[in-house]
Amino acid sequence: MPTTTLIFDLDNTLYPASAGVWELIRQRIDLFMTQKLQYKLDEVCDARDKLYREYGTTLRGLQTLHQINPEDYLKFVHEIPIQNFIQPNPELKNILNQLPQRKVIFTNSDRWHTKRVLEQLGILDEIDEIVDVLDVLPYCKPMEAAYHIALKKLNISTPSDCMMFEDSLNNLITAQQLGMKTVFINEHQVQQSDWQELKSINEIDQMIINYFHEEGF
Repeated sequence: MPTTTLIFDLDNTLYPASAGVWELIRQRIDLFMTQKLQYKLDEVCDARDKLYREYGTTLRGLQTLHQINPEDYLKFVHEIPIQNFIQPNPELKNILNQLPQRKVIFTNSDRWHTKRVLEQLGILDEIDEIVDVLDVLPYCKPMEAAYHIALKKLNISTPSDCMMFEDSLNNLITAQQLGMKTVFINEHQVQQSDWQELKSINEIDQMIINYFHEEGF
């Protein structure tokens, strides 16, 4: 089936993990947990990691255990100076501009953070739609229910029409199980035998040109 929609994750996918943004977000999550929920400083890192493993996101774990307000949490943890860590990417803007497919973001972050990142990269105008974590609550990636909600919001009835770009293999596994084409964005590029793998999102141009040429685009 022809690929009509490109689905992009946001953080550590549209910019490199080495930019350090996610480390800042982790620090803000720890600050939220210690200041707002009285987690102990020497225990908060392990507690955060456990919530992430068990619930898919720290947000979902804190909602379940502490009934936090998700909007307040997301605003708090994403209040970071992204302009100091993410550089504009005119090459990516040009690549996206030349691709005829619909381009959407599906992220476990919120819309406010997503738009800030896209604006900083200089590609906000190239993105057609955003599905954020608030759109799919009470679920999140990699939960299959979150994907079904996202696809419904995007009016996509055939997942095989989509190609998903992600830095998380867990998230790609769900996408693949639903029939999507998948591309693993892995800055360290330790080749995974079952995955189409790119070191940087900027490498998608030739890969996509070759792929869609085979599809008849």
